[in-house]
Amino acid sequence: MSAEGGEECVTRYLLSYPLGPRTPAYRDNPPVQVRRQRAMDQGDPFDQSWVAAITHSGTHMDCPRHFNPNGMAVSQLTAAQMVFEAVVLAELLTGEDGLITADRLEPLAEQLDGADLLLLRTGFGVVRRADPHRYGWHNPGFDESAGEFFLRFPTLRAVGLDTPSASAAQHLEAGLAFHQKVLGTHRPGAQPFFILEDVDLTRCRGRIDRVYVVPLLIEDVDSSPCTILAEVDLLARATPASGRRV
Repeated sequence: MSAEGGEECVTRYLLSYPLGPRTPAYRDNPPVQVRRQRAMDQGDPFDQSWVAAITHSGTHMDCPRHFNPNGMAVSQLTAAQMVFEAVVLAELLTGEDGLITADRLEPLAEQLDGADLLLLRTGFGVVRRADPHRYGWHNPGFDESAGEFFLRFPTLRAVGLDTPSASAAQHLEAGLAFHQKVLGTHRPGAQPFFILEDVDLTRCRGRIDRVYVVPLLIEDVDSSPCTILAEVDLLARATPASGRRV
């Protein structure tokens, strides 16, 4: 998108972390492994690598198949389902092992009316680099009541947060109940819901106008690492905000 004279009027930035052996693991999930299969410095004509990772490594997208055997698999996503244009960026600071309940989310209700994506900054993302073990074993997460809260909003299609999982590592049963509520067989209607985990929200401030979520389209799997790209319309920033973002 360009303004008159060809000047760029959109800024873009990544909300994904690079995937590699240093990617923090959630609880006892296996680490990411990368090894070279061909190497130019060993006489091969090109470089080529093996990558081994579970589908919930790093920044990733949980699809309904994760908790519903009949739910949408990641390879079944349409292009339209990868684009979010009514984004709420909110901050709800939550410390280690904390549970995010419906009561804590209730102040966001007015903003979520008509939204299709909630990006929730807990503040725990700063722990990712400083203490990867703590990040993977003591993250905050949602409880079941948070799932019930999100289902109140018919346009809401996804929630993302700056923790390795939406399940608090030390409150696994509560987190599993949350996942089942929004992804599983308890979800009413046909519209699928998605969870974005390990999202880089450390640089996000102000409004986000558009988000693209592009997962690795592996056939018949429940979830996948993904690239998340945020867009901010600079011209829109010059006009009064709608009040949707915080």
